Amino acid sequence: MQLSISIGRFPLKKYEAGQWLQRGRTLGRWMLLWGTAGLVGGCAGPVSLRGDGEAPSAWIRVWAGEPIAMHPGLSCYDSRNPQRVKGKDVLGGLLPNRRLGMPVAEDTPWGFDEYEVRAGEVITFEMGDRSYHWQDRVSCHLSGVYFVPEPGKKYEVFKDRKLCNIRIRELVETASGKVAVAAITSRTAGECAAKK
Repeated sequence: MQLSISIGRFPLKKYEAGQWLQRGRTLGRWMLLWGTAGLVGGCAGPVSLRGDGEAPSAWIRVWAGEPIAMHPGLSCYDSRNPQRVKGKDVLGGLLPNRRLGMPVAEDTPWGFDEYEVRAGEVITFEMGDRSYHWQDRVSCHLSGVYFVPEPGKKYEVFKDRKLCNIRIRELVETASGKVAVAAITSRTAGECAAKK
């Protein structure tokens, strides 16, 4: 028995019923493998980028979405940097979050990861690959920003799609128990190779 499907006027390839079953099994195996890897990755402990365990630290939450890469200790970005840490993409946002226990603001999204970084040391955030946002009708290109986190403070880093840039804000717990946010000024970062 043969089965076939079509999309509009475009018929797709015909397969025997057994071939469809085999393809379904293969897809199921890949989904199981991806889900298992996600659970293992999601259950991993918090990520520390401090290097020296005795150095003062700050905490940074990076929102999921179009991935933002971090470059600790650099005021520029380089995809070959061995210390480069890439944040979650949209699909990664479906996985469990890595949490340190940072306070959550009212508009913090459901997908993110939290990192412990060395305070007083510059860190650069790279906005990933160029992309087009059909909702906002804008095309964003590779870019980055850097700043120096202060000891004991907590920050959020996310991409502003409409402005095509990376925004950083500090999370401040108020006496009422709510979380206030304060914008942090950052500087534009270029590619490390271009700075040499």
